[in-house]
Amino acid sequence: MATFLKLSDVLQGFDELDGEAEWADVMAQVKAKRGDGFAPYLREKIYEKTMFQLVQQHCEGYKKFNGDIRFVKTGHTRFRLASLKPTVPKPRRLPRKTIYPEVVPEGKAYVTGAIRQVLVNAFERDPDARKACIQHHGAICLVCGLNFEEQYGAIGKGFIHVHHLKRLATREIYSLDPINDLVPVCPNCHCMLHSTDPPLSIEKLKRLRAKQGLTRSRTGRTEARR
Repeated sequence: MATFLKLSDVLQGFDELDGEAEWADVMAQVKAKRGDGFAPYLREKIYEKTMFQLVQQHCEGYKKFNGDIRFVKTGHTRFRLASLKPTVPKPRRLPRKTIYPEVVPEGKAYVTGAIRQVLVNAFERDPDARKACIQHHGAICLVCGLNFEEQYGAIGKGFIHVHHLKRLATREIYSLDPINDLVPVCPNCHCMLHSTDPPLSIEKLKRLRAKQGLTRSRTGRTEARR
């Protein structure tokens, strides 16, 4: 026989979602766990409203709050268990179509008010900045060690992407140091660096490769760890 909702039902729903989730996901989890439709409630909306009232009664900021804090609101419709310590947000995964820096139109956008993506892209593609970066660091990927000339011959000589290390504010006047602010990376590593927001660090990407058993040899070639 179906029973009325209890606070423990909602707490269990959060537990099974690692303690923090969007409310829609928690509600779906509780429904799946309880089964039996929305019985013994007359309508599903009443069932859902009652479930959310249990959160309101135990989350600061709601009129129904009774002083016993069990939930913390972390977003517009997102909550976490109060017993769960807040963590440093993980880098947000970006859609694949947005992770390629070279897709932004070329042009020197060194002007006040230019969006960060255009600023960074302009720095990475500016021929003078690229030249200074490559002259200092060489045309070898700083992450995986790929040397295009070694791999492809004459057509690969001098070919490399450059990655901008400094994370800029949306609107920021900035003077580029091509030696300290830019590093050479191959297109694959460049895309992986930009696969999260904020971008991964060079060292972080190296560690991810190491976990896959890949290392950078002294000659600049990528080798599988034996």
